[in-house]
Amino acid sequence: MPGDVTIRPARPTDTAAIRGVLDATLLASPPSLDRLVAEGNALVALTDDRDTVVGTLVSTAPAVSPDTNLVVRAFRGESVDDSGPSATADDSGPPATPEDSGPSATPESRDSSCVDCLPPTWRERSEATHVETIAVRPRRQAEGVGTALVRAADATTDGPLTATFRPAVRPFYERLGFEITAVTAPVPAVEGACGQSAEDQRGRSAEDDHTTERRLVGLLPVSENDDDAVS
Repeated sequence: MPGDVTIRPARPTDTAAIRGVLDATLLASPPSLDRLVAEGNALVALTDDRDTVVGTLVSTAPAVSPDTNLVVRAFRGESVDDSGPSATADDSGPPATPEDSGPSATPESRDSSCVDCLPPTWRERSEATHVETIAVRPRRQAEGVGTALVRAADATTDGPLTATFRPAVRPFYERLGFEITAVTAPVPAVEGACGQSAEDQRGRSAEDDHTTERRLVGLLPVSENDDDAVS
């Protein structure tokens, strides 16, 4: 991580700046962003000189994430064929495109019975954390900010860290030590779904509403937390 960047928990006053970072990377803000920030479920990367937010990571508990069904299926071992070469990606963080992060299903689509398959501790973010979205301003990419945000998120939980993402950014998560499972997922059909730009959503027709795509679920096992990762 560059020496002029500090990572700390987001404050309610950072919410507008977080939205600005997501907008700059063409990612839609989670509908519950204000609540997630207020509850301490977001991190920001700031420059030391101007206190400017250049990156952010928003998280929640795996069992209450819009991605719960995908996490459950990976946890059950319900993978699809994931053979073939991995795509290349910069080792400092995933590229900022609408496909790179964020949930691919709405909370209403979660199967409550499936949630029971997850360990009980995964109901609390302090016991397991799911990365809802991660973004770094284009001018500060390829500097290790994305990696630092993930490691800081890992340091805030006593349990594993999970994430869902497109195959293109698999190398980034592999380098961080995530164990990865491939699953199929419904393509979001509502504008503003996290991880899907409004432009992409407007380009969809009604016949696209039920298409599926391959997504990857990554799990970072419990490790020794770095208490200095978040200041």
